[in-house]
Amino acid sequence: METLFNLLLALTFILFIFIHFTNKTKTQKHKLTTKEKTHIKQKIQKTTKENNKKTQIIELDKLLSHTLTLYGYKGTTYEKIKQATPIIKNIKEIKQAHQIRNKIAHEINYEPTQKT
Repeated sequence: METLFNLLLALTFILFIFIHFTNKTKTQKHKLTTKEKTHIKQKIQKTTKENNKKTQIIELDKLLSHTLTLYGYKGTTYEKIKQATPIIKNIKEIKQAHQIRNKIAHEINYEPTQKT
């Protein structure tokens, strides 16, 4: 299993890739505007400064879901991640980070560790 740091890094990295390098494809209904890109970058910067790892994972997962929605992907966050698999290089890490997010949200005593 990936370390928590690597999973957070993967989420941050994929968000930057989406807002900087992903061109509109047939499945995407929208190309990000400069304003949307700036908003997402600001949210990423704010989130990565957060000391609480649970909050970081949840917020980055929400940002990923929001970004995928802007690109026209539909469904739950996991469904959007699956749909975007062809353009996400580090899909394993993204799925693991989303699973950790789900544990944080649904398991009362779950505490992510560096070896999560």
